[in-house]
Order: sequence, then C-alpha cells, then structure tokens
Amino acid sequence: MIAQLLIVEPEPKLRRHLVREFTRYRFQVTATAHGQDALHGALSDPPHVVITALNLPDIDALSLIKQLRDATAIPIIATATSHNTAATVRALSTGADDVLAWPFASIELLARTRALLRRAGRDLRQLNHAHGGVTFDFDLRLATRGDHTLAFTALEWRCLETFASAPKRLLSRDELILRIWGVGDPLPHRDALRALIRRLRRALNDTPTAPVFIETHTGFGYRWLADGLEAL
Repeated sequence: MIAQLLIVEPEPKLRRHLVREFTRYRFQVTATAHGQDALHGALSDPPHVVITALNLPDIDALSLIKQLRDATAIPIIATATSHNTAATVRALSTGADDVLAWPFASIELLARTRALLRRAGRDLRQLNHAHGGVTFDFDLRLATRGDHTLAFTALEWRCLETFASAPKRLLSRDELILRIWGVGDPLPHRDALRALIRRLRRALNDTPTAPVFIETHTGFGYRWLADGLEAL
C-alpha cells in the first residue's frame, strides 16, 4: 500500500529535500509551506500521516495540530528548529504523536513515520490481488479488467485498500469511516460512505443484490468478498 504523506514545511530547500527522500521510499507526498492549505487539504482528503514544522508563516502550528487532532485521528509528527523541551511538551500536549528537533537524519524521520503507520494499522506492505475478473495493483494504484484500465479517485483507492487489507471480514460503517477519512466522529460521513460504495460498485460492475466484490450488511457495514491476497 502506498502511504499518503502531507508535509508542512516553510523552508523551500528543506521541503524539497523531504519530498525527495520520502518519494524515494515510495510515499505519495503532498507538500506545502502554509498551515491553512494543509488544514484544508487534510480535512477534505486526509493523508495517512502529517509532518509539520512548528514555525509556520501563516498560522500557529499548535493551532494546526489541535484542529487536526480535534477533527481526525491522523498521526502527526512535529519538527522543531532546535531542542526546546517546553515547545516539545506543548506540541505533544496539543496532539502531536511525535516531535523531532533539527538536525536529524532523514532516515530517523522515515523510521518514526513508519512506526506511526504501523501503530495506526496502515502497514506499508504491498497489497496486490485479482478477484472477479479485476486485477488490483495497490502499489501502483492500477486496476485492470482484461485490456481495460479502471479509473478510481484517491479516496476510492483508499476505500479499496481498506477492504483489501481485511478480505472476508465484516467491517462496520464506523470502522470504514475511521480508516478511510481518519475522523473521530463517523456520523456526518455515513452518507458519504454510502455514496463512495455506490461509485465503487458502478466502476466494478457490482450490484448489491448479487455482489461479487462488496457485500452489504444492512444496518452494520460491508464485507469485501475476495478470498485473499495474491502476489502478482
């Protein structure tokens, strides 16, 4: 699975360096210098991890962390320009999961990011399999039926990845919403989940009455009907 990473770093050279390093390790990276842009992007299309500097030009980074933590369960790593115990405590108290002070090696930041992903249940394993005449390559985010490529949005791929990571397991609506959107309150997203499932069924030529891919359990959730994962 390709993990989606949002980097908030105002220093251009450092921002480019982090993007380059994480892309090299097969992360899908979005980067910005501004906290407001990061907040809007993370709430509309939640990444798997946020890495934010504590010195942002437009808003207080602690405010960004607090708003993200209040609205989502996204793991957050804060980076500081120097070792400052008080700043570290404030960031952790506000909602950051980890704080790292410069200078540090990129490989350490990578290791801490992967550790947060593991604790959040988003392992970076490759999930590839074939089912119902469709071949899914989750590493490349490519789905094909015969000679035809099926098109899915980033949110739809995240839903497919969530299903494929738990084949044959009945997933509740609330669990799916938490894992797809990363939000703490699932209720406002239930209509969005139903709409998302409808779009996936349409793309997969699946039907709720004779499902091949997604089985509905009314009043509870959904089950992915693939038998298991097959290496491609």
